[in-house]
Amino acid sequence: MAVGSGLSTICYLPSTKTGGRLMKIVDIRKLSTAELATEAPKLREEITELKRRLHMGEVQNVRVIREKRKDLARMLTVLSEQLTKETAV
Repeated sequence: MAVGSGLSTICYLPSTKTGGRLMKIVDIRKLSTAELATEAPKLREEITELKRRLHMGEVQNVRVIREKRKDLARMLTVLSEQLTKETAV
């Protein structure tokens, strides 16, 4: 998938800034590098917590973990793109 292909991907960012709502990749790209750098560790902690709860038997829907991992990958991709642009300028 090309960067400018026009496909909109949904990403869930559970933060106070976004209000825990679904976000499109376009909205993620609007976030600053600092905001992405603070959101990524939060999402990592949430994934870790979900994995722990899965092993304890508290989480039944394993798809949530997969979606969160993909969301993290999207965030890290955008963060990497932004850092590359900043160092190139």
